[in-house]
Amino acid sequence: MELRAYIREQRWTTVAGYGLFVALMVAGYYYNITFVQLGLIDLGTRLVGLSETAVSMWMAALALVTLAVAIATGMTMDRRGWSTDLRTKLRLLLGVVCLQFALTLVAPMVRTVPAFGA
Repeated sequence: MELRAYIREQRWTTVAGYGLFVALMVAGYYYNITFVQLGLIDLGTRLVGLSETAVSMWMAALALVTLAVAIATGMTMDRRGWSTDLRTKLRLLLGVVCLQFALTLVAPMVRTVPAFGA
């Protein structure tokens, strides 16, 4: 069923779910572009003093770690039945947002290669 049909049927919970999903996707995309794609390159080259190639290698490692965490989280959520529980998903989302906020706050203080990697 499409969103217009849900609006016509006044299924506001479903419509709000669509809105929340779109808002989360937009926020995640914006954070990824500004902080991860642009910010880490600037941080690594300008403040830490790494070459662009070295920063790219660190970002590739970050992508692989992210892949492993995503697979492990998905498998855990599926095995424990968390994937069908909205509250668990929202708690996980809150944890991710808090972690990203903390990383964004700490990032300007990074000045060494080990700290950049961490």
